[in-house]
Amino acid sequence: MRCLPCLTCSKPRPLADDQHDTINHDHDDDEHRWWSVDRSERPTWKELLAWQPPPLPPDIGDDNDDDDSISTSSTCAHQSIQDKIVQGNIGTVIPSKRNTIRIMLSSTFQDYSRERNFLLKDVLPFLKAFGGKFGIDIWLSEMRWGISDEAVRLNRTTEICLKEVQRCREESIGHYFCLMLGNRYGYRPAPPTLSIEQYNRAIQIVGGEDGKDDKIVTLLKKYYHLDENLVPPAYVFLRDLGKMHQKSTVAKPTAATATWKERWESLIQSMIPPNNDIQEEELIAPDGVGEDDDDTFWDEEQILSKFFDVPSITEREAIAGLLGDTAKDLGSSKRALLYHRHIEHIDDQYYRRYCDTDERTQDGKTRLDKMNSLKERTSQYMNDNGGHFRSFDINSIDDMQSYLNDFGDDFCLMVCKNIQEFVLSRSQDRHPDFFESATIKEISLHHNHAKQLFVGRESIVSKLVQHCKLGSGALVIYGTSGCGKTSILAQVAQEMQDHIAKENQTLVLRFLGISPASSTSEAVAASILSQLTLAHPIISKKAVPVGVSRPSEKLQRLLRALSSADKRVVFIIDSVDQLEESDPGRLNLESWLPSLFGPSVLKNVGILLSTLPNECLDAITSIAHARVQEVPLFTKIEADDMITALSVQHKHNLQPFQREKIMNGFEKDGNGSTLYLNVAFFQSLEWRSWQDVEVPSSIHSQINVLFHALKRDLGTEFVQSVISHSTLSAASQTELQQLASIDEAVTNEVFKHHRPPDGLVPPLLLADLLERLEPYLVSREIDGVRTLYWYHRVFWEAAESIFLQNHTVKHKIHSQAVHFYSNEPIIKNNMLNIRKLHQLPFHMKSLKDWKNLGHFLETTPDALLCEVNGSTGQAKYASFWRELSKHVNEPKVEISVPMFLEKPSYSETNKILVVGDFLKEYFNAYDSALSVYVQGNLDMDETSFLDYTDEQVELMSRIGDTFTRMSKYEKAYDLLSKCYMELCKRKGEEDEVSLQTLILLSRLVKDMGRYEESLELDTKLYEVTITKYGGGDEKVADAARQLARTHYLSGRYRIAIGFYEENLRIRNSLYGNNHFQTAIALNCVGMANKVLGNYVNALKYCNEAYDVKMVLFGLNHSDTAVTIDNLGSIYHLNGDYDMAMEKYEQAWQIKKDTLGSMHCDTVMMYGNIGRLLHDQGLDLTKSRELLEENLKLRLEVLPPEHPQIAVAKSPLAQLYCDLGLYDEALKLAQEALELRLEVLGQNHPYTSFTHDTIAKIYLGLDHIDKAKEHAKKSLSIRRNVYGDNSNHPRLAIAHLTNAAIFDSEGDKVQAIAEAEKAHDMNVKGLRDGHPLTQKSESFLIQLKSS
Repeated sequence: MRCLPCLTCSKPRPLADDQHDTINHDHDDDEHRWWSVDRSERPTWKELLAWQPPPLPPDIGDDNDDDDSISTSSTCAHQSIQDKIVQGNIGTVIPSKRNTIRIMLSSTFQDYSRERNFLLKDVLPFLKAFGGKFGIDIWLSEMRWGISDEAVRLNRTTEICLKEVQRCREESIGHYFCLMLGNRYGYRPAPPTLSIEQYNRAIQIVGGEDGKDDKIVTLLKKYYHLDENLVPPAYVFLRDLGKMHQKSTVAKPTAATATWKERWESLIQSMIPPNNDIQEEELIAPDGVGEDDDDTFWDEEQILSKFFDVPSITEREAIAGLLGDTAKDLGSSKRALLYHRHIEHIDDQYYRRYCDTDERTQDGKTRLDKMNSLKERTSQYMNDNGGHFRSFDINSIDDMQSYLNDFGDDFCLMVCKNIQEFVLSRSQDRHPDFFESATIKEISLHHNHAKQLFVGRESIVSKLVQHCKLGSGALVIYGTSGCGKTSILAQVAQEMQDHIAKENQTLVLRFLGISPASSTSEAVAASILSQLTLAHPIISKKAVPVGVSRPSEKLQRLLRALSSADKRVVFIIDSVDQLEESDPGRLNLESWLPSLFGPSVLKNVGILLSTLPNECLDAITSIAHARVQEVPLFTKIEADDMITALSVQHKHNLQPFQREKIMNGFEKDGNGSTLYLNVAFFQSLEWRSWQDVEVPSSIHSQINVLFHALKRDLGTEFVQSVISHSTLSAASQTELQQLASIDEAVTNEVFKHHRPPDGLVPPLLLADLLERLEPYLVSREIDGVRTLYWYHRVFWEAAESIFLQNHTVKHKIHSQAVHFYSNEPIIKNNMLNIRKLHQLPFHMKSLKDWKNLGHFLETTPDALLCEVNGSTGQAKYASFWRELSKHVNEPKVEISVPMFLEKPSYSETNKILVVGDFLKEYFNAYDSALSVYVQGNLDMDETSFLDYTDEQVELMSRIGDTFTRMSKYEKAYDLLSKCYMELCKRKGEEDEVSLQTLILLSRLVKDMGRYEESLELDTKLYEVTITKYGGGDEKVADAARQLARTHYLSGRYRIAIGFYEENLRIRNSLYGNNHFQTAIALNCVGMANKVLGNYVNALKYCNEAYDVKMVLFGLNHSDTAVTIDNLGSIYHLNGDYDMAMEKYEQAWQIKKDTLGSMHCDTVMMYGNIGRLLHDQGLDLTKSRELLEENLKLRLEVLPPEHPQIAVAKSPLAQLYCDLGLYDEALKLAQEALELRLEVLGQNHPYTSFTHDTIAKIYLGLDHIDKAKEHAKKSLSIRRNVYGDNSNHPRLAIAHLTNAAIFDSEGDKVQAIAEAEKAHDMNVKGLRDGHPLTQKSESFLIQLKSS
């Protein structure tokens, strides 16, 4: 047994926890026994896990004047930074606001493997759980995994380790470095680079004239090669020059390699106690050497490292993280943890594992001497500066397990204190946190995006800067993808900085598409509005009235006010083509920006825009006085300048022949792409000066090369997993790590020898990949998570084609996502896990996993409740249910969703309203909706609402609307009228709930046929909303549609179509083309055109509405059936009877399936098809059967005075007339006329229809005077409605009736005149070959021939 020399150091401090899990001190037992009880279940740690910050005392002031002054100073400093940011100063950086503790574990590997494993398996899960409560991510950076074989072979191990120290320091909010020192000094790699001076001096020292050490000279020349691409040039250490870019898989072992492996495995086994399970030990060469090296290389590298007296990697890390000047300047003593370990007695069989041999280095010191020196320096620094230092003296290996628990407890406690300190400081900060503002974050995101290298284009930049300084209105630049538009605008923003500061102007900079808030026009308008409001709070308050709700309209008003006040605002907006394709603002920029061109531009607003030469440019150039300028392709000279600038920035000097290769590829690419140059240059950073490489000649090929290099260096399976997941659905760094760790192919590739205790892909490996992809990624916050996605679409396309073309691979990626999100908690970081609720059903649907999707939808109420009522989130949620219903019968939405009221949920929302409205609006499940609403403690028989809360009154209005949709009009009217009066009394007429109830009441009154009352209500609604919201608001659109419908139903079609078009214009501006409200607006304009006889326009609008509804609802939905029915009616009137029948029958079947056979919308299909058969004249018996059934069923579901009863009686009377059943026809027609006169009045077009029918009946009865009386009234009404000079077919029908009457009287001249007038109207107003034209022509010929 040997005794080890030890240092005098501080005694162990008291243990953090004296209640440990039961420890078995037999070191031959498995390591997993050390943590057989989870740390979070041990008493002391369980108590700590429940910790919450204490509540803050009331803020009653501070007597300490000094503290007050400091607080004021801090607030003023924050305000100053904010002012600069909102003004558009891109150089102002907001203070970092991180939520990560990332600690690098630094030690030698072999002797500290148990400590590292213990931290990963026992301590880290607890820290993640504790930190997660407060939204803090905990990472332990473990260097045993994540350094690829390629990196080891290229001697980048030290570089990677030191870079990780820096990354941890920059990202961590607390401790970032944990140094653990025992009795092994560690691996000492040869110097990765030597300056020319160092290399020559070494040759001179060891060579000299007598050549005293030819061995060193030989090794220097063998392994060091001059790389003139480095700046300054230097010699780089390379193990095998011939393998520079060949190693994409593990090479087949040579005999020498096999021998080396056998020797090393034997050495490892000699250090393992009998029966001790440490298979988690890393089978790696001494502290970092790759397994593919042979004996010769290992020996020769050690010769060189001893010669140059290189510090070990562990000492280099200690300097970078603790002892170096940079580390000390950044407070390393307070942000690092130091642990020393000394084993007093150790058996020979363990000696090599825990101790260095006594070999001497170049300076005569042993490796142990160097370790003791490092211990002295680190302990002294930490003790002198109040850092956390613990030293553990272990008597023998038998005490190892007890020591491990003490060590783990101490480490865990220190990080927990870190978390507590951060949480307390965050909760006790009484000053407003300017920099957590979504607006400030958004502005800063775009400012950071502008800080990029720019080369050339001086003339165009100068012109654009001049426009920004002095110009009014917009100047638009355009060019092909990759031509440099973004870089140009970034440079303009940079050159505007001095000007905006000097002239006190505001710069609004946005790169569209790089964040959710820059992806739609309304979101961008809202973001800009917030910036300008912060920049000009006083003007903003005066300029924007409280009632205006649309951000774009508020922005317009504010800009007019700022311009009038001589406050200049400069907009620089890149890539308007990146707005979502469904966004109407993409092709209508003036719907959310001020006037761009012409005399109406604001004098103090300058706008600079960019776009691709596509439909966006076409829309811009269609505006009068448009000013556009093309960005020319990069010239070869500009490309060369760009390469030079990049070379200077990255200290990389390409050789002329390498540079020429890139330039040749650039020219062959054919589009002068700066993106091509960027990708090619970043690839060239790996090139050595002697390498002759092939450069792809297209951007897609260049990206393929990039992806191939990543797979070669970091692993094919790993790279495929990460890129596939981020391409299919933007993911966060944490999600990407966990998703990759699910993939067995990835873990088998990454962990060739054994897996880490947590089983996760090393953070280091992921960080390396993301760092290399960083120029091409953009960060977006989605569902509260910072996700990564491709910035350039060309990268997305390349990733799709390379990694996701195979269906099996895509299926695997979706399956892994389902597995991951299924295991995520519903509550995360004390918040509802929206990420899970959105991602899980998306991936299940992509997999067509209907069983599990059904289970998720049925059992997860928060997936619905987390969505705002009426939002696109609810529409997307509804689409999951509809897609599910196409493939399985159970579960059913109308049964499952009402049960959400009884299920526990975490959403803070009114369950009853959300669930009831969802069932009613998206699925027409009225009975289910009613069953939900009544659970709000309501009594529908209550005559007074005095005892009801506001919420209960609102619920009653929802019930009233449901009754309306169920055709239970009397109940609906009673409830809605009471609700409206009560709400007006409590909240006033302008309150939003009052207005919404007024809309519901107006709809009901129209359905009841009480149009005069409806006109009064809708006129009131329109006037109130215009006053409150101004033009362009969705509330105004609602009011315009209601008023239009009243005019339509009252027969005032020309007035109606004006309001319908106003509604459509507003809906398009707000929602774009692919929205339900836009579909309704399209349908309304189409039907207004139909009644005016404009059948071509009617078909156009209704077909557009049909396309939108098919996307939103699919075919089997009642709303889709409405539009199909409308299309049938247009085809019917346009004389295309076959198409009309097809549409009617399709709509009828859908309505029966979705609404039931007795719903009034379903019943009306009897009448539609019956009238069509009558007009066709093919099967009058079937027509009579349907029209009689239509009347019968309408009498069953509608009150007898409803106008739809007249709609059923009138066409049946007309059929009886044509069948010669005049008495039956006259009875029905007179009943219909009496009802229409009472409900619609004497001047309604529907009244004219009945007058015309009665005229024909009397004509058949040979009562000419009565026939003339009703025909005269019919013609008078129609002239008044359609215009005397119109070519409306209904006006032609009235003239034909008059012609028939004159013919019966024997007045051929008048009869022919009336018939010619009718035929001329049909020829001009109807399509060629229309049946009505043929009928009028036939009648005219008959008259003339007789």
